[in-house]
Amino acid sequence: MQALVGKGNKKPPGKLSLRLYSNLARYAGEKIRPFPVPVGPSETVHGLIQRFRIPMSEISMIFVNNSLTCKLDTPVRPGDEVEIFGLVGGG
Repeated sequence: MQALVGKGNKKPPGKLSLRLYSNLARYAGEKIRPFPVPVGPSETVHGLIQRFRIPMSEISMIFVNNSLTCKLDTPVRPGDEVEIFGLVGGG
């Protein structure tokens, strides 16, 4: 099958790998393993969180490519690995 080139066809968005830990998995249909997520050219960590409707009050840590980030305006790109951890309690 030949790919369409030109004629106004846009390149499909790339994908990043997202993993939601603990109770946050419910925002992705209970997916407990990393899964691909389409990502646009100006996507940020905050946009990704909003897309899955995850309340900020339920997030404890966010890693992008194995690096802890606290900045919600951190850009995410195709090929990135994003991990979001929920709050954990115990005693």
